[in-house]
Amino acid sequence: MNQKQKRVFRLLLAMSLIYFTVMIFPNNQGADDPRLLAITSQDEGFQYPFLLRMLTPGETFKETLTHIFSYHHYIYGYPFYVASALVSLPFHLVWGEGLVEHTQIHLLMLRQLISVLPMLASILLLVYLQTRFKSPWRAIGLFVFLATIPGIVRQNLTWWHPDALAILFAILVFYFLDRDNLHLKKHFYLAALFCGLSAGTKLLGFFFILVIAGYLFLGLAKKKFTLQKASLAGLLFIVVMFTALLFSNPLLLIPQTRADILETHLSHFNSFHSGWENTDSYNRDPITWLPVLKRWYGSIFFLMFALVSLIAACLQGKARRLNLLILLWVLPYTLYLLTVIAVRPDHYWMPVFLPLFSAIFGLVNREALTPVISGKFNAFTLSVWVAFFSLLAIGEQIIINLQETIPLYQSAASQQKLLLACDTNPVNAPDGNPVLLKSGAWYAVEEYDLGITPPFRKFYATSGEDIELATASEMAGRLAWACQNSELAVFRSAQKARDYKRSHPKIQVFGPDSHEIFQ
Repeated sequence: MNQKQKRVFRLLLAMSLIYFTVMIFPNNQGADDPRLLAITSQDEGFQYPFLLRMLTPGETFKETLTHIFSYHHYIYGYPFYVASALVSLPFHLVWGEGLVEHTQIHLLMLRQLISVLPMLASILLLVYLQTRFKSPWRAIGLFVFLATIPGIVRQNLTWWHPDALAILFAILVFYFLDRDNLHLKKHFYLAALFCGLSAGTKLLGFFFILVIAGYLFLGLAKKKFTLQKASLAGLLFIVVMFTALLFSNPLLLIPQTRADILETHLSHFNSFHSGWENTDSYNRDPITWLPVLKRWYGSIFFLMFALVSLIAACLQGKARRLNLLILLWVLPYTLYLLTVIAVRPDHYWMPVFLPLFSAIFGLVNREALTPVISGKFNAFTLSVWVAFFSLLAIGEQIIINLQETIPLYQSAASQQKLLLACDTNPVNAPDGNPVLLKSGAWYAVEEYDLGITPPFRKFYATSGEDIELATASEMAGRLAWACQNSELAVFRSAQKARDYKRSHPKIQVFGPDSHEIFQ
């Protein structure tokens, strides 16, 4: 890198450090002990005992090795737990069995180093691949955009999960394919290595089949190598990939355990495909993804704009091959999510939209703004307008991202206070049976009526004297949560009102001040 590129890189590193530091505040709460962790985060609460077991020495050396390698939570690959164990090792050496008494600092480091840090690394790699750090405004703009996507920010908040690691390994596949530059040398096989690690962490690596096929086809089309060399390289890529997969998940080498792992993944796939528990309430209609995508990634208009930008970046600019490979990654993975998955978690789309959005400047290209022939004024004018509206769309989406992520961050930062303010469950159930409220106690109340037009929800605080009975049905009534005092009852009601409005924009929502909340 030249001096200009190094300055841009240092600036992005500084921005990453600020981002990393800002995430410490919400991530340093909600896990004072395993009990609270189970309440604040079901996934983390479920995963945590498996990690503690890995760190617990056995009575014999063999038993200790069994704890380390036989981690039992097979739906996530071993690299996730190995990385988590390495982060945990210094704390285990200091506190030993007393580590469970320091759950908060332990989870903070896991969230920061297993989720936030790999995600930042993925973003920086994508910014580098798309800009080479040559254009400061484009590099900074792309970094800010990717780092503020609500679906990305959400996974950085109180979220110790394998997704960021799996995504980082997948982005490294693109990075090393780019470095290889159709030579089929060491970088090509480093891409295979990280493809295997991505597959071994959360199965993402298996979706690179079109990417690798497309890469080899491009080399053949440009006559960079022969068909025989391409075939041999493709075969070696598969060998390296599966070798990495096996060595990063050594339990696959044991027949009985391998059968258990495969059975676990098949069982989860059936749940992803049909839904959890009551499968009748799920469907695989692609249209039902739209509210999820709109809230966490962007409107259908912006998503189409991003796709057009990616296609444009495949046709012009210096990163054409990279963006073509990204397109070959995005299309099959998107098709898989739209047609196969019945459940609707927003984080399933992170591996799609992070690389897709990295090409949002595809229509803002210096080559597009320079007419090939000086007489083509109309083409030049059109390209200027396209670039202008592209920047306008990107700028608007960054503002929308911030409008979504700032409240998201605030909610995460106040999560523990919110959970401890009032009881987890309401004192009454929506079954039509009245419950007598205690005199002198304070309650956060959620009042609703879904049978009128428009339906409404009111969130407010009240004492037991003001409302003696709490009654609710599925369609209307009041649900009451016992709170520690009036201040916390108001705090909980205000927070819940804002959260509910963001999730249900078409329903009238009123806060504890009796004013309607608007988005």
